[in-house]
This record gives sequence, structure tokens and C-alpha cells, in this order.
Amino acid sequence: MKHICVVGSGYVGLVTGACFAKLGHEVACVDIDEARVASLRRGVVPIYEPGLQSLVHDNLQNGRLQFYASLQKGIRNADFVFMCVGTPATQDNNSNLTYVYKAYLTLAEMELGRQTIVVNKSTVPPGTADTMASILARIRNGRQAPPVVSNPEFLREGHACSDFMKPTRVVIGASEQAAASAVAELFQFTDAPFLFTDRSTAEMIKLVSNAFLATKVSFINEIATLCEKIGVDVEPVAKGIGLDPRIGDDYLRAGIGYGGSCLPKDIAVLNKLIVLKSHESKLLSAVIETNAAQPGRLVQRIKDALGAIQGKSIAVLGLTFKQDTDDLRKSPAIALIAELQTQGARVHLFDPKVNCPANLFDAPVLQSDSPYAAAQGCDATVIATEWADFKALDLYHLKRIMSGSVLADGRNIIDIEKARAAGFRYIGVGRQSPGPSIKEELAPVAARVD
Repeated sequence: MKHICVVGSGYVGLVTGACFAKLGHEVACVDIDEARVASLRRGVVPIYEPGLQSLVHDNLQNGRLQFYASLQKGIRNADFVFMCVGTPATQDNNSNLTYVYKAYLTLAEMELGRQTIVVNKSTVPPGTADTMASILARIRNGRQAPPVVSNPEFLREGHACSDFMKPTRVVIGASEQAAASAVAELFQFTDAPFLFTDRSTAEMIKLVSNAFLATKVSFINEIATLCEKIGVDVEPVAKGIGLDPRIGDDYLRAGIGYGGSCLPKDIAVLNKLIVLKSHESKLLSAVIETNAAQPGRLVQRIKDALGAIQGKSIAVLGLTFKQDTDDLRKSPAIALIAELQTQGARVHLFDPKVNCPANLFDAPVLQSDSPYAAAQGCDATVIATEWADFKALDLYHLKRIMSGSVLADGRNIIDIEKARAAGFRYIGVGRQSPGPSIKEELAPVAARVD
């Protein structure tokens, strides 16, 4: 059992702290937001992440997890200090390291144990941990400076707790073997592979990982656009290439694009870094441009189906950037709704986890309490987030209560033939349905393959 201080009780910090507490460590989570700390002390988690609420509640009850608004209190007797503060992107696509600097400057003035190790989990540009280590040494001015280790997180929103407990890999960047070994011991609960590097390499791995995942998303979306033009279904195309172990099927789902706090920021930061240090990054720039265009492409197809969007009522199902989260950051659904409004649509909205924040859009949206209430009387319904509730829609009932017949599936989660059987004019992203005769002929073969 170790004493762990987690600085920052946002998404990464809260998951990290709660999971370490579950593993039997004593954890103190620190945050400068006193209202958030007060809420967490009552066991109220301010974000939606499957399994996190019960983890926080259980470990509060057994005393292994505590919350503080003061670093001085939280850091007492800490063997490890995990830095999990936010690093949002700036307007010019750099990482805003303001909170990281403040956290390290505060830490530098603290009385620390001789064995304390600082572990940076915040996603930062390469070289940041080295800079922070230099700051600690300079400010402490003769007092022992704690070693700084880079240990990037690879947590997917909607799967963060399980990803922490069953990681695909553990990356540890350090300049001192003893510090690297000490951090590695914290993760001995997993049989995942360990990769030991220097700090800058560990930081680079995180940025490049997310940039590559974003590239896969934009790649399949570009192929989906081509599939629409030539009458090919992108779904079996994605499955066929994903069966190649060199490619894999993760992040090969065509749709209206990626969003959230990680992929958009990290690929933009990496792209900017390439431009500053090397050359123009045509590949990453194209990935970013393709992703930005995806919501508008679906809106254009809706417009083609309706004849015009001006004056039409359109239901949008989903506002979060993906399912199983309440995160709205860089959500493609927001860009889609904004474009619909720009073209004169009246937007009806439903999301199972979030309400539409005030002033999010230039024009008001009608917030509904169910997908059917949102679609009532609408000319078209658009699925913008891959919530399980939307996969299970009663399509016949949905069609009956709508005025129109357009169903735009921005996440390719609805069976085409079921949608058409219910009377919908189905619009997917790169989707095509084989003719009935072909399907009947291939059914025995497909059954053997499945």
C-alpha cells in the first residue's frame, strides 16, 4: 500500500485516484475547485463515466479515498504525486500548460518526503517533463528535488475505469532507473507489456497514438465518401481491411467524425509541432480537414433528400461526442446542429445524459425528454451519437410519429433494410444495401463465414 496524491480531480485524475484506491492504496485527490471538492466528498461525481460513481462511493466509505482543495493537505506523506491537470489546446493549437506550470510551482515550495516521486499523467508536448524537473530543481535550490516520471494515460471515455484496470500497455518515461521501477511497481496488478523510455519519448507516444487513431477515423470516412459515389457499402470494406492484423478494426467506423478532449487536441498539437520543428504536415492537416467536413457532408445529404432545409423540423438524437459519456467537447453533433441551424432548420434535440447548455447555439433548440418526443412531427431524424438507446429504436413507431420519412444515421448503427421496411428513406455514411436476390444467394455462405 502506497500513499498517492493526485493533483487534478477532473476526468483523468478522478479515474486514476479512484482506481488506485480500489487497488488498496491510500489516495488523496486535490483540486482547486472547492465546489467540486465539496461535491466529491459527498460522493457526487460531476462527470458521467460507467463504474466511476460506485468506485468513488465505495472508496470514500472505506477511507482509502479523500478529497482536498489544498495541495498542502493532500500531499502529506505522499509516496507519489500524480499530475493530472488539464492541458487544453490554445487558439493557435499549442498545449496550454498554464495549469501544469502552476501545479509544479506550487509543488516546488512544499515539504516533500525523501522518496516522493512526481508522475506526470497530463498530456503534454515532448520535453515538458524535462522542463518541469528543471523547475523543481531550480526553485528548491539545494533541497532535494523529487524525480519526475512521465506515465501517459490511454483512457477511453466510456471505458476509462476498465482501461485503467486492464491497460493495453504501461509506458514509463524516466531519467532514473529507481524512479521508473517504483512507478512500475504500482502497475504490477496488470500483465500488460511495459515500455520504459526517456520522458520525452513517453510524451511523444501519447500524442502519436491519438493522432494515428484520428487518422484511421478520417481515412475510413474519406473511403465512405467514395463508397457513396460508386455504390459500395463501406461497412464490409472496413470489416475486410480490419481483418488484416496489420490494420485492425478499431476506429474504422465511418460516421460524422471524432471529437472529445483528446483526439482533436492531440492531433492539432502534434501537427503544430511538426510545422514548428520540421515541415508542413500534409497528412495530419488532411486528417483534421476531413474530420471537420464530416458533419457538413451529412447535412448536405439530408438537404438533398428533403429538397431544402430551410423551415424544416429536424430531430437530432445525441449531443455528446460519443456514447457512455457526458462530454460535449468538440462533439461533431454540435457542429452538425450548428450547420442545420445555419441553413434554417428548427432543431429538436434529445440526449440520454446531457441537456443542451444555454447559449451553446446561436438559435434555440427544443430539448426533449425522449427520442420519440424529439422526432414527433419532424421532417427528418438524425442520429448523431452512438447511444445504445438509439440502436434499439422502434423504427415503425418512429416513422408513424414523424411528418417526414428521412432517417440520417450519422453513426451507421441502424440496419438499412429494417429502416427501409419501416418506410424510411435511409441515409448512412457510405452505406449501401445489397439487392434481395444477391442477399438470398449469399445467405448460406454468409452463415458459414459468421
